[in-house]
Amino acid sequence: MILCAFAATWGFSEALLFFVVPDVLITWVALKRGWRAGWQTALWALIGAWVGGALLLIWQGFAPQQAALAVEAVPFISPALMAQARENLNANGGIAILLGSLSGIPYKAFVIAAPAAGLGDWALLAWTLPGRGVRFFLAAAGASLAGRWLKARAPSWLAEALWLGSWLLIYASYWHAMEN
Repeated sequence: MILCAFAATWGFSEALLFFVVPDVLITWVALKRGWRAGWQTALWALIGAWVGGALLLIWQGFAPQQAALAVEAVPFISPALMAQARENLNANGGIAILLGSLSGIPYKAFVIAAPAAGLGDWALLAWTLPGRGVRFFLAAAGASLAGRWLKARAPSWLAEALWLGSWLLIYASYWHAMEN
């Protein structure tokens, strides 16, 4: 139960202003405990992300400039990235949230961009579920398969080292790309 609360809190926080995706936790749990635990962690992270997105929408409704500035203050979110989220929403509607989940544009950028792109609050919240869920559940599936494969072939410390190294490489690459 503590893990579920932690996953929901992480999903909620990342939807608002935290900059490390819940996939980090999801993949750890799936790697160590298997698909069922990874899926449960992904589900709770998704619930937290949905609630966080709803809160960001409410904040934006009351203080749009402050909400946008707070999101732009998150590491590696720039006005250009925010503009890209808005352009993607204008071009693709809500499916841009799903595509963005796989392209590196943070969900919170889409939440801020949604009103200017004409995407209503309920549409945004509906697209949150597949937009965040697909990646969360794919991460759980991939990590659980990797964990099962590695468990039969390597010591547990190697799986943990590969997990850590993978996330360090992912974030180093992402942050490098965002700086350029």
